[in-house]
Amino acid sequence: MRIAFGCDHAGFPLKDALVDALQADGHDLLDLGTFSEEPVDYPDFARAVANAVQKKFVDLGVLVCGSGIGASIAANKFRGIRAALVHDDVTARQSRADDDANVLCLGAQVLDPDKAVALTRTFLATPFSNDERHVRRVAKIIDLEGGILSRAERGKPGATPARAPDAVPEGVKPAAAPAPAAAPPRPAPAAPPEPRRAAEAPRAPSPPAEAPRPAARPAATTPVGARVARPPEPPPRSRPERAPATPRSELEEAVRAAAAAVGEPEEPTAPEGVIALDPGPRNDPRPRGDPGPTGDPRPRNDPRPRGDAGPRGEATAQAPVQAALKQLETLEFADRLWVKDASLWSDESEVQASIKNRLGWLTSPTLMREYAADLKSFATEIRRLGFSNILLLGMGGSSLAPEVMNRTFGSKMGFPDLTVLDSTDPLAVKNTLARLQLSRTLFVVSSKSGTTAEVLAFYRFFRAQVEAGKPPKPGQNFIAITDPGSPLEKLAKDAGFRRTFLNHPSIGGRFSALSFVGLVPAALIGVDIDRLLERASEMVEACADSVPVRENPALTLGALLGGFALRGRDKVTFVISEKIATLGEWLEQLLAESTGKDGKGLVPVDREPLGAPAVYGEDRLFVAIQLKDDAPLPALDAIEAAGHPVYRLTLKDPYDLGAEFFRWELGTVAAGALLGVNPFDEPNVVEAKEATQAMLAAYKKSKRLPDWTVDREEDGILLLANQDQKPASVTEGLGEFLGQAGPDDYVALLAYLTPDLDTTGALQTLRVAIRDRLRVATTAAYGPRYLHSTGQLHKGGPPKVLAIQLTGDDREDIPIPGEGYGFSVLKAAQAIGDLETLRKANRRVIRLHLGGRAEAAIEKVAGMVKRAAK
Repeated sequence: MRIAFGCDHAGFPLKDALVDALQADGHDLLDLGTFSEEPVDYPDFARAVANAVQKKFVDLGVLVCGSGIGASIAANKFRGIRAALVHDDVTARQSRADDDANVLCLGAQVLDPDKAVALTRTFLATPFSNDERHVRRVAKIIDLEGGILSRAERGKPGATPARAPDAVPEGVKPAAAPAPAAAPPRPAPAAPPEPRRAAEAPRAPSPPAEAPRPAARPAATTPVGARVARPPEPPPRSRPERAPATPRSELEEAVRAAAAAVGEPEEPTAPEGVIALDPGPRNDPRPRGDPGPTGDPRPRNDPRPRGDAGPRGEATAQAPVQAALKQLETLEFADRLWVKDASLWSDESEVQASIKNRLGWLTSPTLMREYAADLKSFATEIRRLGFSNILLLGMGGSSLAPEVMNRTFGSKMGFPDLTVLDSTDPLAVKNTLARLQLSRTLFVVSSKSGTTAEVLAFYRFFRAQVEAGKPPKPGQNFIAITDPGSPLEKLAKDAGFRRTFLNHPSIGGRFSALSFVGLVPAALIGVDIDRLLERASEMVEACADSVPVRENPALTLGALLGGFALRGRDKVTFVISEKIATLGEWLEQLLAESTGKDGKGLVPVDREPLGAPAVYGEDRLFVAIQLKDDAPLPALDAIEAAGHPVYRLTLKDPYDLGAEFFRWELGTVAAGALLGVNPFDEPNVVEAKEATQAMLAAYKKSKRLPDWTVDREEDGILLLANQDQKPASVTEGLGEFLGQAGPDDYVALLAYLTPDLDTTGALQTLRVAIRDRLRVATTAAYGPRYLHSTGQLHKGGPPKVLAIQLTGDDREDIPIPGEGYGFSVLKAAQAIGDLETLRKANRRVIRLHLGGRAEAAIEKVAGMVKRAAK
């Protein structure tokens, strides 16, 4: 059974016993808080539980406050809620058998834990009797909610003449009451309690609603000013039956007859899969309060969010996509996704259990709207305190979405500037430090696990820099974004961080753009996060399980990606509007890390300059994501005319990124199901981490790193191939290496260099030289950043990669406090560790060590490619 649980601070002493008992009995629990003994208001939690029951998100609810009285009064204010105050066995049974109660209310000051558990079990085990007299009485209760008795009851002995209560304005019909009998459940989440402010830390809201609890709940106490934020996700819903509908129960028929008797339509129900915090029409995905543009040609139930004119061209009409769409229909993918049917991706029970705890991103877009006001309040506080810079310290999923927000929107006038640091290159760290006024910089330490080596190294370095200025409270310059119970949460508490934002652990790093990970940095620079989340919520609605597969924008995308990949077009080549170009870097991680495993996967190709149709092989799928006012792309038109599939998405404005984050997340997991991979793990990422740690351990002993031997040197460039046969020159060795490339392969440039514009430009030149000579796809990325992105694909994906690692000499090193080595050593250890891991995975890889200026050396390599490929 699916149970929503809520309590206030006075009911909190019973929480552990009740929650543990419910889970032990096999119930699916939606824990809506509270999560500590900090004073809160019971009506907030009554509202959350009532909403969950009201929307058939759960089967029954349990509320606990001090006496149970307040919670029952508050819950009974909601239509369709019959909350029963229970203090003994008789009322536990009778409230269910006779009154069809759907919310149990208990008093922690009246009951001990054992008695509370016993009464709860009795309540849950007792079914409604369905006796005629009880059906009649419950139907009258429901009529009272509408202010009128049903016509079916008029004229019967004892029936009171129907009369609308004074509270109902004359001429206004009360809305029909929802039927209490169980209809196919709809995924509309309970609204979390309104934020409260902790007495000891202004602007720190009380813990919001939580998804089903992990096995070990975090400690009740939290850091001063900490944000304990666990956006809830829906428990599994029962799969909707596709057989003919079963006869309605006598009670349901009575309720529907009551509505029909006064000429009222049945209350509209939300489409299955629609996730909403408040009731409202569900066939129009426009943000509430937006009347829609005049002359909008779309039907009101068109599932596409406004601004998405839909893909042009014939890519989705081609046979691979149609076959994939058929497969998704056969799988009943949407229905099974929203009930968390993990067998979509794996048959193993342990893997399925893990997957079920990685689906929090499904509800995040809608539920985060509850916390937008607090995030904006926090941003105002930071501005008022005079912070002029924000430095985000993160890697992979913790840094990519914030970088998209920053590069797309920039800092609004009057808001701090944001910098994202995700490179261990010592010059990159030094240059970042030089741009900051430390006393006016807020550091955002972001790591889901709280153990990311690079992030902790960044923190130690910048914490030492802040402390060197001897501020009275150096921790007030830091905030954290992490999971509950992580080492970073403890560090933040012990080190006196200003705030800690706790993301729900069911939201994976690469799926966290629309959680605190992406939204906290966005709010700090003045991005309109309400607008962003509105667009995201529209896409959620457009992807509901009630929407046919072929009209579902995310499943259409998933069928496109998976269908073409299964036919050999697995190089997903992005052509993205310059204004939103950094979206490609986020998509790169999402696709590569989600699908690149078990020898399968999509190969995202980002920022490769467009060329003539002749330079592309039969392994390409082009995806154009453009803003509506962008200039035409004749080069892409020529590629399409040459027979390559091109899928085009048009965004109304940059805020449609909110919708695209969700579209691509859902589309990617759908593609994963088609490819037969689990999109929620990253099994090969840990190998590179372990190799790096082994290198660092060796360095601490000998003060030198293990390395490959140099095969040849030419014009200041060293070739390290670690092969028995030595080439005559670097040019020859490079030519022999690239000569292995087949028509389905790709070349990955892995640059452990200082990330700057000149180096990036030189890498682009080298990419074009390789692509045009070999007609293969190319990718380019900076290390160690790519280890948290495409690194999984390189090692676990299809063995089609030819990896060229590029390294250089660092002019100086910067010590990492407490480690015994500096950033230069750390970067070198990561590079060598990745080489070893790639070779262990039987991947084709060489290393070129560049002397002198990186951009000049890369240009020399481009010349070698042209000479060697002749």
